[in-house]
Amino acid sequence: MAPAILQAIAVEMGCDVKFRDLNLDFQDQFEDQTEITRGWCELGQPLTQSDSDQLIAWMQDLDLTWIYTSEVVGISVFSKHSHSFTTWFLKNFKHQIKGIVVVGGAGAGTENYGQQLFDQGLVDYVVSNEGERSWRNILADQLPFVGVNSPGDVLPDFTDVPIPDYTGYDLDRYLTSKAHGRTIGVEGSRGCVRNCTFCDIGSFWKKYKFKDGRALAQELIHLQQQFQVEHFFFNDSLVNGSDRAFRDFCSVLAEYNKNATDPIKWSGYYIIKPMQNYKERDWQNLKDSGVKSLFIGIESGSESVRNHMKKKFSNADIDHAMERIQFYGIRCTWLLIVGYPTETEEDFEQTLELLRRYQPMGLDRTIDTVALGMTLAILPGTPLYDLRESLNVVSMIPGHEDDCVTWKNENSDFSDRVRRRIRAEEEIRKLGYNSWIGDNDLIQFFEKKLEDIEKERISEDDFAEFHS
Repeated sequence: MAPAILQAIAVEMGCDVKFRDLNLDFQDQFEDQTEITRGWCELGQPLTQSDSDQLIAWMQDLDLTWIYTSEVVGISVFSKHSHSFTTWFLKNFKHQIKGIVVVGGAGAGTENYGQQLFDQGLVDYVVSNEGERSWRNILADQLPFVGVNSPGDVLPDFTDVPIPDYTGYDLDRYLTSKAHGRTIGVEGSRGCVRNCTFCDIGSFWKKYKFKDGRALAQELIHLQQQFQVEHFFFNDSLVNGSDRAFRDFCSVLAEYNKNATDPIKWSGYYIIKPMQNYKERDWQNLKDSGVKSLFIGIESGSESVRNHMKKKFSNADIDHAMERIQFYGIRCTWLLIVGYPTETEEDFEQTLELLRRYQPMGLDRTIDTVALGMTLAILPGTPLYDLRESLNVVSMIPGHEDDCVTWKNENSDFSDRVRRRIRAEEEIRKLGYNSWIGDNDLIQFFEKKLEDIEKERISEDDFAEFHS
């Protein structure tokens, strides 16, 4: 969605704009060539000369002449997994680009990556934090400006954020569109109303802000009519962070869908809230708004574990919400975490018991899928990372105390967590839930990793590959 927002700003300012998703082009061409795909997205792994030559030939076939002749080339770096290719691209093609090169996105701020590119002379400007105002000032040649080669600009609200412009996107080529009908990303908020201990969102977004719910609903209607959208996916941490805005959003779409030839359909991440927050009309409007799927972070069947996570809802709150979700025929995916630092064997058994108790909702597909993830990683930028000492968390690899996957304390070590992950996968399949990973050999994968751990055949690189 980021390039669609940047494109909308450039169009507003009278620029001629072109967009290209090189990730999508790359996937179509090289999806089955493992060595190249690893080089594209693995951290710090340089491409071999042979692979580099293949990529150069491929990019020449794409006819990207318009990039090299543009006055401004903006590169959106989504995450640190984009670093390797971005560096490769700039080292091989920057000399052909006649205009200025701007890099931004969350990945540009990760590990000071954008500054590294600037120091190497590979880019002219680095945009930090939210880029809407910075991008406008670059295009208008009104520099210096906060957030351009300087600490980032933070928007107080959504006033400077336009409706995303998906012109030039080949929307039907994306996997989400193939699965759900033509799909685009939208956002109703940035940041989160929660500060869950395992999540690093708070390190990116210091302040929660949200759009007016009625205006957001009108935005979806506009986008649907402009781009023939069949499904919207919210990039928000939570679609229902603000009760008032979410209530207004659902109300407007519910009214619109009554007479619409092509009703709005949408999916997004949703949090359980205390049952007193809900009115019965909220559930009816949620259903009528066109919700296709809710992704709900249940995380654990143990209230004590969830309380430490700061999830702020009880098992009774889960029961209330799931009863209404089932009653109104809404589908959801449960997100669970295996191996939280305070999770004991008893806590883990409570998660399995929760799954057993909700089996009927798995069988009627109210709970369409259970997503177990891998095992808990303690990421830099999360509250958990700062709580490691108080939780007695240490690395299993001597000398690598920042390792986020192989940690241990009195409640579990990595082998314990892998065993729990195997048991959880076996349980959801036995109970008839859909597994997020599908019917592949994930259990066998974990069993092999467990064998490697027990035979001390695991290295730091193995752990990084395992978690990614």
